[in-house]
Amino acid sequence: MTSAVRVAIALGSNLGDRQAHIKDALAGLHPLLDALRVSSLFDNPFIGGDQPPVLNGAVTTSKDLRSGPSA
Repeated sequence: MTSAVRVAIALGSNLGDRQAHIKDALAGLHPLLDALRVSSLFDNPFIGGDQPPVLNGAVTTSKDLRSGPSA
C-alpha cells in the first residue's frame, strides 16, 4: 500500500520582478518534490488594498509521506 498523496501549492507575487520570484520558488521546490506540474501564470488584481496586481500560479505533484523532504 502506498502512502503517496497529491500535493498542490499556490504561488503568487505582486512586488518586484514577479516572474523571477515565482521562478526562484520553483527552483527551491524542485529538490524537495519530483515531477512538478506547473500551471500557467495569471495576472489578478490585488484584493483588499491598494497594491500592484498579483501574478498567480500553482504546482501539483505526488509525495510519499513515508519519506523525508528529499526522497
